[in-house]
Amino acid sequence: MIVAGTPSGTVTTIWVFDDSLEGLDVTTGLDRIKTGYQIYIQDYDDASNWVKYNVTADTVDSGTYHTLTVVYADGGGSI
Repeated sequence: MIVAGTPSGTVTTIWVFDDSLEGLDVTTGLDRIKTGYQIYIQDYDDASNWVKYNVTADTVDSGTYHTLTVVYADGGGSI
């Protein structure tokens, strides 16, 4: 996953790879993300570091990754 913008409150775009770290194809799940959904991202090693975004446009299939247009909603700690 790659985000455009730092700190977390300035992020407007998130790019998510179609394959997980374990090599699983997550395309079907990514295709279902629509306007109005929320995306929650949490630090792998520290659950107190998290951020939540509101999705402002339907997900775009960009080939080997999906593009999410988002606006900051909430967060804790630092990601």
